[in-house]
Amino acid sequence: MSYVLPFIDPADGPWVAVMPAGEVRGTAHDMWQMGIMQLTKPGKYLFVGSGQTVPEKAAAEGYTVHQYPAMSLLLGIRLMATNPQERLNMLTRINRNFKMLG
Repeated sequence: MSYVLPFIDPADGPWVAVMPAGEVRGTAHDMWQMGIMQLTKPGKYLFVGSGQTVPEKAAAEGYTVHQYPAMSLLLGIRLMATNPQERLNMLTRINRNFKMLG
């Protein structure tokens, strides 16, 4: 197993994390490590920080939207494949789609 722990500062806008199908799970926490949500299903997750507006088309575009009261976010992503190359491929797919919305 491998773990990835990106910290996000959403001051400039909402952030997107895409969780691919496969042996990967995740969770999101605020800066006090209070749980915001679990990322247990494949899909597009949109994180909207304090004082930010959810984009109008977010739900129609397939995002699972999560608003949280802080302006800092920690994602904990666990890559569970036993094959190291599979873990690397999964991480590459996550990184390719990890970005600020806009």
